[in-house]
Amino acid sequence: MLMRLRRESDGRTAQGIPTELRDRDQWVVWREVDRDGRRDKLPFQPDGQLAKSNDSSTWASYDAAAAVSEKYSGLGYVFSPDAQADRRTHDPQCVGLGGL
Repeated sequence: MLMRLRRESDGRTAQGIPTELRDRDQWVVWREVDRDGRRDKLPFQPDGQLAKSNDSSTWASYDAAAAVSEKYSGLGYVFSPDAQADRRTHDPQCVGLGGL
């Protein structure tokens, strides 16, 4: 599962991200693209290569993803089935992060 965060209109990344999530290397950036005639949101690594939600070797630190996020539509956090911090800090009602 991938949670997507949009930058605020003033260019800041989403505020209020829990430290437990920022400290995990489960971050990507994402961009809206046209695929087969429809809009899709694809995850990317900070170096511009495609990321995969099921391959942790394609994820990055929060700092690395945030550093290049202005070149993309936003930041993304990849929820991992074995990460306890994900389950404790994720609130599905948390829409104040600028657009999930």
